[in-house]
Amino acid sequence: MKHGSIIKVKGLPKGSYTVTERDNENYTLTAKIGETDQTITDNSLTVDLSVDRTIDLTNTRKYAEVTISKTLIDPIQNRGTFSFAGTLMDGTRDITSLISGLNSFTITANTSAGTNTYTGTTHFNLPVGAELTVTEIMTTEQAELYEGTVTPETGSLTINETAENNVLSFTNTRKSAKLTITKNVTGDMNKAYLISEY
Repeated sequence: MKHGSIIKVKGLPKGSYTVTERDNENYTLTAKIGETDQTITDNSLTVDLSVDRTIDLTNTRKYAEVTISKTLIDPIQNRGTFSFAGTLMDGTRDITSLISGLNSFTITANTSAGTNTYTGTTHFNLPVGAELTVTEIMTTEQAELYEGTVTPETGSLTINETAENNVLSFTNTRKSAKLTITKNVTGDMNKAYLISEY
């Protein structure tokens, strides 16, 4: 059945009947007979067909919280604001525009989480079963300063009913380089002394 469709079954003998809808884990099923809410067990309900009955079935999409976290590892800066773009697909349908702020948002990492480590998060309430992809949009300066990683590596996840499973983690680590300083002593051209290496 599609949204708004009606099925009429005529000529059924009076008695007790079980009506079952095939399970869809992305939706919650509720039912009414007249104005009375019905008990659903394993996506089924029992109907007493002693008189004509009308069953109203409603499927409500489940939603779950998604966390997008940012970790900044930087011995110089103690905060940073980073830009992201999200895309949400429900099967082949792009539903990004239905979620306010998902297509373009920022996260500021400024909460201390250990030595030279700072974090920040943002959250969205998204439909279970949809596919979320988030991409970090680094500025030229940020790309020069930081190495970026994301978990999962694809930057994508399928929204799960359990919020703990809906986490995308981005990490930016300050790039480092080795500095070698060599000391030359005047008067002895055959010797060079390595003073320090970092």
